[in-house]
Amino acid sequence: MHRIVMHSVAILVLCCNLFSDTTTAWLLTASCANEIWTIETFAGTGVQGFEGDGGPAKKAMLDNPFGVIRGPDGAIWFCEYTGQRIRRIDANGMITTIAGNGKKGFTGDGGPAIEATFNLPHEIRFDKAGDLFVVDMMNHVVRKIEMKTGVIRTVAGTGQSGFSGDGDLATKAQLKQPHSIQFGPEGDLWICDIGNHVIRRVHTPTGVISTFAGTGIPGATPDGSAIAGTPLKGPRSMDFDRDGNLWLATREGNQLFRFNMKNQSISHLAGTGGKGFSSKNGPAKQLTLNGPKGVAVDKEGNAWLVDSESSTIWRYRSGTGMLERMAGTGEKGDGPDGDPLDCRLARPHGIFVDADGSVFIGDSESHRIRVLRRHRTTKERYRVQLVAGGERDQVNIPAAQSRLREPFGTSFDGEGSLWIVEMASGNRLLKIDSNGNLQHMAGQNKAGFSGDHGNGLSAQFNGPHNIAMHPQGMILIADTWNGRIRQFDPIRNLVSSLAGYEVSLESAKKSGPYCVTVSFDGREVFVADLLRVFAVDLETHTIRNVAGNGEKGVPKDGAMAVASPLVDPRAAAPDRLGNVYILERNGHALRVVEPTGKIRTVVNALGKKGNSGDGGPALAATMNGPKHLAIDTWNRVVIADAENHLVRRYDPATGVIERIAGTGEKGASGIGKSSWECQLARPHGVAFHPTTGELYITDSYNDRILRLVSDKEFTP
Repeated sequence: MHRIVMHSVAILVLCCNLFSDTTTAWLLTASCANEIWTIETFAGTGVQGFEGDGGPAKKAMLDNPFGVIRGPDGAIWFCEYTGQRIRRIDANGMITTIAGNGKKGFTGDGGPAIEATFNLPHEIRFDKAGDLFVVDMMNHVVRKIEMKTGVIRTVAGTGQSGFSGDGDLATKAQLKQPHSIQFGPEGDLWICDIGNHVIRRVHTPTGVISTFAGTGIPGATPDGSAIAGTPLKGPRSMDFDRDGNLWLATREGNQLFRFNMKNQSISHLAGTGGKGFSSKNGPAKQLTLNGPKGVAVDKEGNAWLVDSESSTIWRYRSGTGMLERMAGTGEKGDGPDGDPLDCRLARPHGIFVDADGSVFIGDSESHRIRVLRRHRTTKERYRVQLVAGGERDQVNIPAAQSRLREPFGTSFDGEGSLWIVEMASGNRLLKIDSNGNLQHMAGQNKAGFSGDHGNGLSAQFNGPHNIAMHPQGMILIADTWNGRIRQFDPIRNLVSSLAGYEVSLESAKKSGPYCVTVSFDGREVFVADLLRVFAVDLETHTIRNVAGNGEKGVPKDGAMAVASPLVDPRAAAPDRLGNVYILERNGHALRVVEPTGKIRTVVNALGKKGNSGDGGPALAATMNGPKHLAIDTWNRVVIADAENHLVRRYDPATGVIERIAGTGEKGASGIGKSSWECQLARPHGVAFHPTTGELYITDSYNDRILRLVSDKEFTP
């Protein structure tokens, strides 16, 4: 069921009638009504075990993942509590084991970490030098893995349970079941020595340990009390905020505290001290917690809590003092992914807030790493401006006044000038100059094939569908029904055909170049021809197959793209991460070829024709004859969903699709209004300005080019 969960009654009443689609589920949060949250599995199959190293993390078996963190190398690292291992997931989603042989023990110091044994590792952190630290809980130590050598050694604790050693080297001190570590702003190592009910600090330059907070005897922690001399009750997890204050979750105390480092006082923020599950959001001090075992502070100063024994994730809002449930139902279970409030978790422990606000969760007894993705929508509001397309059948006049004839493709040159190609009704290449005037640069307004090695206006094109910029400043034209990629050199006013690619005239309408897109590094041009997707090397003119075996059909997720059928690939574009996105005209789907060469569907898993799913998981959405795509600065995919008369955006970070322009009804009204109120007519092109990042839409059958201008103050 599609459900909207609001944390403001007033907003709930307003919005109940606005969203009624029953196909997907997501969470619209809190006091910030522009947030949509989804949850997904990042690693693990849900089956406990050790399997999958060298392959996709989502297909690997995990064994009780606890602490999770992003390393300085950009990978996600985590420790397995009963798996006795430290594992790593790289940027391509591949998993490997970094430390631990899987056996329980306390061996390996001075040697390779991969051969070492652990005894219930709880948490991992990286120091400023990029070395990895591990809380080896039942060995009563903290250990360090030097990343350059892979060697492991103990840096705190003797291996014997106890409470001793303050004022001496940390390696001579006794700890008792340490659970959490963190590095403070000054680089010192901080330890939640939970068995002793204290927080300890290792001075990094000297290696000397001291007790920072707690008396060694469990007890109540009054609000406003001094740090020194005040007892703690089960200090379990900690983090630091941007101001250098320490946040602490107490397991037995069932509370959240903040330690003000300037005035050395303790503030009680959440939890009554009683044990229980609060099913509703509310003032944090009035709600009960049940064994919180993880805390992470985001860049906005809010604290994320893992309430392990209720199997839920909560967010404490610093600005309001409110506590809001962000994931989990309160019942132990495994999923499903999608709506975070419908996704059951199983005694989660670890939590980490990424730079983009995504929240990684060690969903321990589900044997998965899950991630909460935040997707902002309503903050991005746009008004629509007319760029080109008027009533005057002339050129060399303002582009907004000049008549266009079936514009399809657009692209920007290095100077920021917009180039336009017209399809069969125009067969022209046009340019809007720095004065805003429309210039006719190439093509004769009639179909044909001529003009290679001649000037632009002597050339003929036949149904060109798309254009792209060559890194040397030439305009590449998908001269579709001529079966060629034509080049126009504006400096020499010269037309030619790109060497290395040619389709016979007999085959061109069925498999000519419908789309050309140049990679961000400028090395290759990607071509979609309704059968396959190719990449042409712009230096050597050699061609490689990217996807498609020449047969029509739906590819299987995880299959090699070059061996897979496709359903009329109409457009293709690479992102900056090595992925290639393919838009299928009659498959009504968006697919991605990953750097591994494998293909999977990311929008419209069923391939049904329709117009549904905006604001929810893209796999459950439908499209109708999409024609073109473009990649924005954040590697999101903007889609000209032509037969729905819409422009939509897919965010691979969240898996969510949303409408950003068009009403869904064919028409021409709405210039100057919100992009959601502006009607479109079979848009075939989308392009981004290289400097401003503004989106330009080829509103093909209104014969105009539109621009979306940010309007943050606009309220639809």
